[in-house]
Amino acid sequence: MKTKEDELNELLPKILLHIDGVIKMATDKIIEAVNSQYSNASFGEEEFLNVIQAANFLKLKVNTMYSKVALGEITCYKLGEKGRKLLFALKDLEMYVSRSKVKSKQEIEIEALNFLNSKKS
Repeated sequence: MKTKEDELNELLPKILLHIDGVIKMATDKIIEAVNSQYSNASFGEEEFLNVIQAANFLKLKVNTMYSKVALGEITCYKLGEKGRKLLFALKDLEMYVSRSKVKSKQEIEIEALNFLNSKKS
């Protein structure tokens, strides 16, 4: 015959699993609310993205975004008490992409010809 303690020991893992699921759902809702609060913030004419949106825009992982910020490769704005909230100006991200352009052979040849022609003058 099962004692109350045995029944409780059998139920405990199920209760913990349920609590874990409830906490995960609540956490997901909080994260979604925070992300929507900062989604596409704009100040004046300038549009800003949070780190997740900026990573999606550049097709990068969030950790890569943090690395590029730490290396000074990407411009951002640090907000909050300890500068933990990052915002990225859309125009800065677009400039980052344009600086990363790899020129075609034809573009390089045209630039070389223009350079040589300017030296002859």
